[in-house]
Amino acid sequence: MLQLRTLVCLAVLLLQSSPMKAEEAPLKTDVPVSEVVRDLEQYIPIRMRDAHVPGLSIALIRDARLAWAEGFGFSDPGGSVRVTTGTVFEGASLSKPIAAYAALQLVADGRMGLDVPLSAYLTDQYLPASAYRDQITLRRVLSHTSGLSNNLIWKSTRIRFEPGSRFSYSGAGFVYLQKVLECLTGTAFGAYMQTAVFAPLAMSSSTYDPASRHGDLPRGYFPLLGMQIPLPRLVVVGEPNAASSLLSTATDVAKFAIELMDPRHANPAVVGHMLSDQVRVDDGIWWGLGIGLHEDASGKSFWHWGSNPGFKNLLVGYPQQRIGVVIMTNGSYGLDI
Repeated sequence: MLQLRTLVCLAVLLLQSSPMKAEEAPLKTDVPVSEVVRDLEQYIPIRMRDAHVPGLSIALIRDARLAWAEGFGFSDPGGSVRVTTGTVFEGASLSKPIAAYAALQLVADGRMGLDVPLSAYLTDQYLPASAYRDQITLRRVLSHTSGLSNNLIWKSTRIRFEPGSRFSYSGAGFVYLQKVLECLTGTAFGAYMQTAVFAPLAMSSSTYDPASRHGDLPRGYFPLLGMQIPLPRLVVVGEPNAASSLLSTATDVAKFAIELMDPRHANPAVVGHMLSDQVRVDDGIWWGLGIGLHEDASGKSFWHWGSNPGFKNLLVGYPQQRIGVVIMTNGSYGLDI
């Protein structure tokens, strides 16, 4: 749980105006955007250098609107292609809350139930028969209490513990959900997400289909002996994956965050479900349906990270204060910024 707590504190501190502890410092709601931008323009290049991060894109949200976005550094090994607000990064696990939003629209439309076994929607079962298979529901997948693993390499289908009994972060649960969505909608997952999420939210640079953006993706990097070692583009050889194959920009992900603060495209019940406490993870940290939740003196925030080899990302938002930030990087230590 230490890693989760560290990520939450990092996310909250990005929006605070003093070096106090995350649970004590006030949010930057009264500081003019121009002052926040000035501070970030000075702070980010220094932290990128110290963390050996080649490129970064950031989007700042104020009053549930995009207030500022900027790119820093480079996306290519030679340092000739600058990161811009239009640079597409591997979103990694930022895939999960967006997939959750799409699934919960089917709940709002009466086509799925939160507590119906997912196996009931399949004509050909994805998980092998077991005592636990029919206990896995949409609620349990989205709250990471399904009992499935986080092993995406081997597409594990083993249920490791009784569903609903505890929290255990699971990418395999979202792969299972993807199979259910494809069966229920009769549409390939990537195409369904385009129709259900990306088009309505005007996320025009986003896709779950890695092959569609092969040519213009930045390289991920790992620092070694003072050098930036470019990593192979592993995501482009895979298929659309609800757990980790999102390709997007910081400004596109910010549009999604804004929808969670001010839902205008989906039934508000969708956001209500996502931001409702489902399972306690640590002190002050809960998981909702598809997204992490944190509560401190400033109120409740939602958050999620993304972590693929060479790509580290962070999304955080305070719906009551209507502020947030999205950061996407192509460095293995991007979360250290």
